[in-house]
Amino acid sequence: MTPPGSDVVSIESLRYALAAGELVFHYQPKVSMVLGTVCGAEALIRWCKPDGTMIGPGAFIPLAESTGFITEITRRMLDTLVADLVIARAADPTLTVSFNASARDFEDDRLVEAIVRLLDLGIVAANALEVELTESAVLQAGPALAERSGWCTARAAACGLGSGRRWSRPPRTRDA
Repeated sequence: MTPPGSDVVSIESLRYALAAGELVFHYQPKVSMVLGTVCGAEALIRWCKPDGTMIGPGAFIPLAESTGFITEITRRMLDTLVADLVIARAADPTLTVSFNASARDFEDDRLVEAIVRLLDLGIVAANALEVELTESAVLQAGPALAERSGWCTARAAACGLGSGRRWSRPPRTRDA
């Protein structure tokens, strides 16, 4: 494994970062346009190196997606997100937290099964968790994503990256 402090972003350094707890969430508040109050947050992943250097997702997510390691990151970080969500909802039961998922996360049922298990066990309320997908992820996954997106009552939002557009269901792909 690549030792901490290395400036090289490699799959080995990313594996090390995940194992060492260097991948963290920063929560960006979501504010109700009607009430002007915080109604939730979006979990944004960052790589916080031991020396305090903060690495944005653009430096490591493409590598994680291209190697398939993104699925391991998503599943491991879901545990962190849920722990944080439980604490936040103890303070305000109406809060929701969203997180980004890759099309790769839906190539099998492990993420879906993990979320359904959390819902079934009552650890997370369905209205507390929102899965966000970029338009490109939706288009890349195509019909397979649409098949797997009907999995539960937790909200799935497809976001037009930078466009501000949102759909309550993934848009139809050209082949669908």
